[in-house]
Amino acid sequence: MDITDRKPMEIELQESREKYRSLFNNALIGLFQASLEQDRILECNEQAAELFGFKSRGEFLKKTSLKNLFVDPDTLENNIKMLVSLEKINNQETQFFKQDGSLFWGRYSLRFFSDNSCIEGVITDVTQQKDAEKALGESEKRFQDLVENSLMGISIIRYNDFIYTNPEQKRIFSPNQNLKLFDNLDVHADDRLKFQQVCAAIKMKHPLKSDIEFRFFPDEKSKQKQEPKHIVIRTDLILYRGEPMTLLNMVDITQTKRMEQLALLKSKMTSLGHVSVGIAHEIRSPLTGINLLIEGIRENFKHPDSASDIHELLDQIEKASLKIEAVVKRVLDFSRPSELKVKSDNINNAIQAAIGLSQTVLYKDDIILETDLKTDLPCLYIDNHMIEQLFLNLINNAVTAMKDQTASKIIRICSNRQDNDILVSVSDSGPGIPDDIKEKIFDPFFSTRNQGAGVGLSICQRIITDHGGVISISTSEYHGAQVNIRLPIEKRLIRR
Repeated sequence: MDITDRKPMEIELQESREKYRSLFNNALIGLFQASLEQDRILECNEQAAELFGFKSRGEFLKKTSLKNLFVDPDTLENNIKMLVSLEKINNQETQFFKQDGSLFWGRYSLRFFSDNSCIEGVITDVTQQKDAEKALGESEKRFQDLVENSLMGISIIRYNDFIYTNPEQKRIFSPNQNLKLFDNLDVHADDRLKFQQVCAAIKMKHPLKSDIEFRFFPDEKSKQKQEPKHIVIRTDLILYRGEPMTLLNMVDITQTKRMEQLALLKSKMTSLGHVSVGIAHEIRSPLTGINLLIEGIRENFKHPDSASDIHELLDQIEKASLKIEAVVKRVLDFSRPSELKVKSDNINNAIQAAIGLSQTVLYKDDIILETDLKTDLPCLYIDNHMIEQLFLNLINNAVTAMKDQTASKIIRICSNRQDNDILVSVSDSGPGIPDDIKEKIFDPFFSTRNQGAGVGLSICQRIITDHGGVISISTSEYHGAQVNIRLPIEKRLIRR
């Protein structure tokens, strides 16, 4: 028999087997062959033996039962049933035992050979991946619990559509409101401009640089009663499901606003109490005097020759009446200040006018007036008459505070610019303001003088506030009182 032609084929076949064996042994995944009838591993590579915790493939082949590898015995039985009908299964995952009894997660594929009841398979260790998936799942669960139970309303918006809304957000919107689009909110008329800016930012996917506060009506009932919800929102951009979307955070501050209103009402009631006490104090004395004068007139009517006395008594009644009228006027000035008539002017003009009107009093009381008025100040939008009245009031207060003082009497007025504001200070060398009453000094009808009505500084504060400025009290360089005024240079909306 001539085997010349067979020999090269046998060599080629041998080389092919060696290549296959080399690939089999050096594969980075576990490869194995097992007999279902004998319940044992027939062949495997080193990677498979290592996966199951054996030092060598020989040890793995010698000691291993196929059934003992599966943590759940039912898994193997189910796999065999599937293999009989399908001949192969792919990418199954289950837990396996290692030699030392520890567990690992394996992903495997099997192929069944019915002629000899053998299976071939590949297996890889996916324990780290499963642990990472578990950790990710737990992290997502914690995050979801945090978001779901947050006291802040949280939504994810795609352009204008709500993709996700947490329970607090649903509560803010109203449980009965099935809100689909953000711009469908029924916003309070005064806040619609701000709301339109928010909607535009969301649609353009631009984050809001600061918190925005507005009011909206969650349902028709609240709208009819004019009871809007007050909310503060903030937006940011996030990547959600592979797409940039808007994260909307919303806080319901309705209750906070109600508390602020109650606090404001309480403050107003307290001020009203002070006003009432002040009015009663100011009016009681002249009223008592008027009653006594009326009794005197009645007595004098009994004597026809007492006409001159009656005229004198009537003059005194008129004076008392004028005093009551003055008190009422001061109260009205405090409660209803005149509407401001603003125009561009240099504040030094109002200061100089007030100084001019005070010259006689300053000279009479030996008061030294010092000024440091910067000449390059920009103009302000002010009511010149009201600002003049303000400084006249402050000068008169300083004069009165130093009236009985024997030491040097000094009033100093300074004006200068600081950034975008004009600063003016009126200081004196009087006794100053005690620390314990500085917070009350602007309260209506609060006065440190027995004859004071206590509305002067309140009116001053109202004038400065209506101009968009701030007024405060501090200690002067002479250890007396110093009134500090800050007014904005830019034109602002004037309060009415």
